[in-house]
Order: sequence, then C-alpha cells, then structure tokens
Amino acid sequence: MATDLERERNRLAAQLISDLEQLEHLNTESLVPLSTSKPLDYKEVAQACNEVKSRANRIKFNSPISLIDRTGEKIRYEFDDGQIGPMLSQLSRSITKFVGNEVFRVSSPNDGELRSQAAHDLEGIIKLSDILAKAAKKMSKGLVASR
Repeated sequence: MATDLERERNRLAAQLISDLEQLEHLNTESLVPLSTSKPLDYKEVAQACNEVKSRANRIKFNSPISLIDRTGEKIRYEFDDGQIGPMLSQLSRSITKFVGNEVFRVSSPNDGELRSQAAHDLEGIIKLSDILAKAAKKMSKGLVASR
C-alpha cells in the first residue's frame, strides 16, 4: 500500500510529465506558428507567452526533481519592439532544449550538471516569456489606439 508521501511523489511526477508535454505542445502549436506569421498577432503572442510562463513557473516550484541553477550566469534580455519575432524563435529553441534535457528521462548519480542546465534554461524561459508577454500586450494596445 502506497504511503501518503509516495502518492504525493507520484502525483508530482505525473504533473511534471503533463507540464512538460503542455510546454512542448504550446511551443509547437502556438509559438512556432506565431514566430513565422506576418503580421504578428500580439494578443495571441501575449496569451501564448503567459501560458508558457505559467507552466514554467509550475515546473520550477513543483518539480519533484531538484532544479538549481549552478551555472553562475545571470539571464538578461535586451528588448526592442522589432524583436518580438526573433525572440519568439529564441523562446521556442529554449523550450525545445529544456524539454529535451536528459534529466527528465534518465536518472543517474552524476546528473547535477543536467539539473543545473535545466534550471538555467527554465529560468530563461520564465524571463523571456514574461518580457514577450508584456511587450506583446503593450504592442496590441498600441495597435488598437492607432486605428
């Protein structure tokens, strides 16, 4: 009979799998098409980036795998309004790299570097999706006001 702790671990593991799948789905079904569309639909960009940020934060705070960034690199993004398309592509690549990290598929005693890289990638996803969501929301309001 499973203990409460085992049940909670199983629940968190299932939630992590679901969040990783949803993150990958958002990437392929929303971000990739948006990053190549002209003109950009800023409301859709904001919505997709907010969903990515929400999933990424849930992974960060509820993951049964300890993800601690030990790279020592600060993540910063410079932004100007003309960069939304390229930054969406960068976010998409970051999600692909994060979801594909072996730490989610293979358990080994030497996976500290993989965990650190996953944590670093996840932090980048959170920051970049936040910046993009805010910028797209601002841009959509600017387009409405200019009409």
